[in-house]
Amino acid sequence: MNSESGLVIRFDHRWHSGREYQLTVDLDLPSTGITGVFGVSGSGKTTLLRAVAGLLPLAKAQIYFGDRCWQHDGELLKAEQRRIGYVFQEASLFPHLDVAANLRYASQRAVQPLANEKQLDEKRILEILGLEHFLDSKPGALSGGEQQRVAIARALFSNPELLLLDEPMASLDFQRKAEILPYLLKMKAELNIPMLYVSHSADELASLADWLVVLDGGRVVANGPVAETFSTISKAAHGDSDLAVLLECRVVEHEKEWGLQKVEFAGGHLLVRENGQQVGETIRVRVQARDVSVSLIQPHQTSILNSMPAQISGLKTSQDGSMVLITAIVSGNHGQTSLLANITRRSVDSLSLEVGKKVFLQLKSAAILN
Repeated sequence: MNSESGLVIRFDHRWHSGREYQLTVDLDLPSTGITGVFGVSGSGKTTLLRAVAGLLPLAKAQIYFGDRCWQHDGELLKAEQRRIGYVFQEASLFPHLDVAANLRYASQRAVQPLANEKQLDEKRILEILGLEHFLDSKPGALSGGEQQRVAIARALFSNPELLLLDEPMASLDFQRKAEILPYLLKMKAELNIPMLYVSHSADELASLADWLVVLDGGRVVANGPVAETFSTISKAAHGDSDLAVLLECRVVEHEKEWGLQKVEFAGGHLLVRENGQQVGETIRVRVQARDVSVSLIQPHQTSILNSMPAQISGLKTSQDGSMVLITAIVSGNHGQTSLLANITRRSVDSLSLEVGKKVFLQLKSAAILN
C-alpha cells in the first residue's frame, strides 16, 4: 500500500427497499487511523461499506485502496481477492466451534500479503483484545461483548490491510459497550491498520475516529478531521438543538484536592473531572451547545467553573424562531477555537447580541470521551 494515498470511493447508486434510495459519494479518505462514518438509518452507511468490500458490485464506480484498483467501472476485483476484514453488527460466530477454531477458520482463509507487507501478529491480537483465556470456550458461554471481541479478532486473523466495522456495538447494552470500547482504543493505538467504522453513535465516533464522514439524505455532508466535522453529526441526526463541538485537549495540571484536572485546547483551558490521565496526555472533550450560556460581563460567584471571553462570529435562528445558535470564537496562546451556544431568541434580543460582539461563555458541562 502506498502510504501517501488512502481509500478513494466514487459512485452514484440507486436502489429500492420499500421506497427509492440514492447514495452519491466522492471521497478521498486517509490511509491511517479510524475513519468514522455517521448517518441515520437509511442514509447509506452499510451500502458504502458493502461497496468497499466488493459485496455490492456496482455498474459504475471507482474504488481504489493505495495503489490497488478494486473497481473501475466494469472492472471489479472480487471480495475474496481484497484483503479486507469485515465485522458485522452481530458476532455470527460458529456456535459448534470454540474460539480457537473460529479464529483458525479465518486464518486459514486469509489472503496472503505480498513479500514486502507485514503479517499481523496473531498472539498480539489476542493480547490486545483480551482473549487469551477464552480460546477453549464456545461462543454460547461468552457475553455479547466477549463474542464481539472474538468477531473482531477473527476479522484481524484474516490479515486484512483494511478493517471494516459495521456498527459493531449496536447490539450491545450500555455496560457491554463501555466494556469493549477500551479494547477498540487499544487496537487503534497498537495495530497499524486503517479502519472504516460505521456507527449511529456520536459518542463512539467522538472517542474513536480520527477522520469523519457524515451522510445525510444520500449525500456526504461532511468529510474531514473529526474535531472539525463533529458538529455536523448532531445536525444530521437531530438538528441544531443537540449540536456539539469536539475539543482536542492536553492535560496540563491536576487539582487532586477537588478531583479535577486542567486541560488546554487551542482557544484556552478548561477544568474537567479527574479521569486518570497524566500531565501531557491528550484527551477529547465534548461540549454541547445546550450546555453553553452567554453573558455580557465576566461571571462572578457562580458554581460554573469554566468561563472564557469570546467574540460572536455567527447567529442562526431556528426554523420555529424560538432559538438561536451562536458561534463564538475563543482565543488563547495556542490559537483559536469555535464554540457553539444554543440560547433563546429572547435572550439574544435582551442582550443585543450580534456578530462581532464580545461576550463571555459559561460551560456548564464538558464530557471527557477517552
